[in-house]
Amino acid sequence: MNSQSFKKRKMLIAINLIALLFMIAFFEIFKDLLKSSERLPLLGGIMVVFLFIIVSTYYAGFYKTRLWQLIHISSSKLDEREIQVINTGLKYAYAIFIITTLVLIYGHTIIGIPMNAITAIALVYLAHIMPAAVIGWREKDIAWGNVEHESSDKHVP
Repeated sequence: MNSQSFKKRKMLIAINLIALLFMIAFFEIFKDLLKSSERLPLLGGIMVVFLFIIVSTYYAGFYKTRLWQLIHISSSKLDEREIQVINTGLKYAYAIFIITTLVLIYGHTIIGIPMNAITAIALVYLAHIMPAAVIGWREKDIAWGNVEHESSDKHVP
């Protein structure tokens, strides 16, 4: 894998997580204005833009790179190195997710605002992508399940 695609994957992961953070912050700041019918098209449109960025960077950064598949594949189909990479990714992802969740829950409690559905959905999404994000951020070679990669390793007479 060349360094340009590794940098691109890291950029896509960063954009995905930043867009998720901005969408939550935007909703928290403007949720009362979203109830007003005159501002709903503008603010709803901004939320749709954030959602579009999240979905498109998920597709390019997690689905097309097969990071999502790697995290959800049976361990019997992986070699020892791949299992070790996944275990390390899960360990870091768990720590990041727990800290993020605690900060959000305690932050909402201290500020005195209840947790809303957007934040809860974002946390579920974060829990699912965080292992893949950690692996995508740390590992240069993520060609697992890539048919082109597997066929290029085999010698064809």
